[in-house]
Amino acid sequence: YVDITNKQFAQEDDFVRFQLAGTFTLLGSLISMYHLTGHLRHYNKPEVQRRIMAVLWMVPIYGVTSWLSLVATSYEPVWSFFRDSYEAYAIYTFIALLVAIVEDGHGLSGLIGMLTKHVEEEREALEEAVLNNVWPRPKLHLKPPFPCCYDDRPVSVAKAWLFQCKLMALQFVLCKPVLGLAPLLFHLLNIEYESHSPLLPDGHHLDWTAPKLYVLIASNTSVAVAFWGLLNFYHGMAQELAWCNPWPKFLCIKGVVFMTFWQGFAIQAMATLGYVGDRQASQIQNLLTCIEMLLASLAHFYIFPHYEWQEGYKKEVEKQVLIRDTLALRDFVTDMK
Repeated sequence: YVDITNKQFAQEDDFVRFQLAGTFTLLGSLISMYHLTGHLRHYNKPEVQRRIMAVLWMVPIYGVTSWLSLVATSYEPVWSFFRDSYEAYAIYTFIALLVAIVEDGHGLSGLIGMLTKHVEEEREALEEAVLNNVWPRPKLHLKPPFPCCYDDRPVSVAKAWLFQCKLMALQFVLCKPVLGLAPLLFHLLNIEYESHSPLLPDGHHLDWTAPKLYVLIASNTSVAVAFWGLLNFYHGMAQELAWCNPWPKFLCIKGVVFMTFWQGFAIQAMATLGYVGDRQASQIQNLLTCIEMLLASLAHFYIFPHYEWQEGYKKEVEKQVLIRDTLALRDFVTDMK
């Protein structure tokens, strides 16, 4: 009787979790779908808005796959693989979005010409600072992250910088699905993966015999390189991107990816220390992801609005920036730094 009663309570708890997660997923997905149709109704910049809509699919895909992982636990590796693959694609799409924003109306050759001019301006500013012994020295934001495959010509530096930034994001698209298949591969090789925690039972030391530890290291390295490429591009094109306020957009993508990853790692550590069971840890992670996707959909609604791409919006924002600069606040902040 006790066993049957406990089983019934467990089923009722599961049903409440399914219902709660499903409600948040449905609300977040409806908001995202309405947001997507807003871009379709005001499809003024197809090259840019296509990439924005690809990013907006993050909420439905993350929410639905997390909810399915709660309901159909036996297929959780399949849903996780699909979610991880899209995550990698979204990061590359974001840097492609920034490139499309800067390239808009200029084409690739125009973008290279713009970057070449920026390289020349940065070099002139640095040479002048050296001659006048000015400190701190201006930074070369358009310096390629890796010192290879280019010469000292400004056009060569500009091409290498753009290529390397895009390549750093693209490698994550290729690495993430391969690393997502690691659990299946170890299962076929009869090697413990999920049950072998990367932390020792004391919770303070790493278990270097755990395959999951090396997958986590490879995954973190790959995503760090991708975000390094994003940061390089952002700092190099900050002036051209200022009108569309790219920093919140960057934080929105980075926040979802990193928050879900480290949240899962923290919950797994709690399971290793015995605070929660392995099944509970997985359910908590998926439930929290469903809840967080509603918050992400609301953030997307204000950070990726469709009216940014209406004709004349950029000029109006630039006028507002010029009016704001009449107070010299930016110069004051620079002096304080």
